[in-house]
Amino acid sequence: MGKIRKMVNAFIDASVLADWIIVKLDYKSKKRDSQVILNYKSRNHRAYCSYQIIENIRTKIQDYNFYVSHLSLMEVISVIFEKYIIDEMTRNSISLKYFWKYRNDIKLPDEVIREIYKEIRSFYKVFISKNKIRLTNELNHNQCKHLICRYNLQTHDAILLSEAYFVNCEYFLTNDHHLIQSIRKFNKMYLIKPETFCLKLKIV
Repeated sequence: MGKIRKMVNAFIDASVLADWIIVKLDYKSKKRDSQVILNYKSRNHRAYCSYQIIENIRTKIQDYNFYVSHLSLMEVISVIFEKYIIDEMTRNSISLKYFWKYRNDIKLPDEVIREIYKEIRSFYKVFISKNKIRLTNELNHNQCKHLICRYNLQTHDAILLSEAYFVNCEYFLTNDHHLIQSIRKFNKMYLIKPETFCLKLKIV
């Protein structure tokens, strides 16, 4: 009998999914010019690695079970919105210390919102329905309380970590630097950046 492969579980945070969508929309808007992807590799390696991970889940990454939750998918829009605000403030030379003031004044263009919704629907069709990425929404409420109190996490971060831990994830993929600084490891689950995961899988 052949040796049974041990599958490794990994949870994909909203920040990673958001970067994948941003790169994908940019790529599509430039008529699928491959130079767009290469530009991200040199100028925004974090987003490039997020894009490569999701795209490689389709066919190339073996020995891993990937998970998301409804909450992480809902948060994608919020993450993209905040990136859009930061870009607008930078473009207009506005200090980021006024972020929360401008967050209420700036709105995502309707066409951008439509494109984001379209990509999320596509994500369900391509990845969720074909079981390339699995949905999990189970969590331990006491564990959430512990994460909030012990590590001073925001409620949504505690929920996502608890959802990942519930399905025995060894890795929690995130671009949230502050989250990683707050808690690098929770029991046996490591919080890592997409860049680190890409190097581990040798896909960059």
